[in-house]
Amino acid sequence: MKKFLGVATLVLLIANGAFSQAAYDADKVKAAMHVILDSLKVVKKGITATDAKASSDAFLAVGDACKLMLKMNPPQVDKKEGDKKEWDKQFSAIIDSAKKGSTFALANDWDNAKLCMKKINDTLVPGHKAFKS
Repeated sequence: MKKFLGVATLVLLIANGAFSQAAYDADKVKAAMHVILDSLKVVKKGITATDAKASSDAFLAVGDACKLMLKMNPPQVDKKEGDKKEWDKQFSAIIDSAKKGSTFALANDWDNAKLCMKKINDTLVPGHKAFKS
């Protein structure tokens, strides 16, 4: 899991510089989304193994990737610019759940950590449908 988190951190650092502009970049978004999805797999494994550190770190990686997404505009959907307010709302909700999940994991509160993971997944699915370019 340390190797994964190191790679995730490296991807996020590289992407952070690339996200300095507000324009939508599908490749950068895909990279960040892969970090989010891979981190959620680590969260799930960490919760199953009751590994507080791995779960907490992976939750935080999800939040960091979403913070990068807030720095850019949403893609064009149906030939018009996506709703930035809704884009920010969805990623902010994921960031909030990731922070809470990290705290719950460190407290070994696995039921609430699972709820945070579910909330993140429940926010990602409709968000992906709304903003898929």
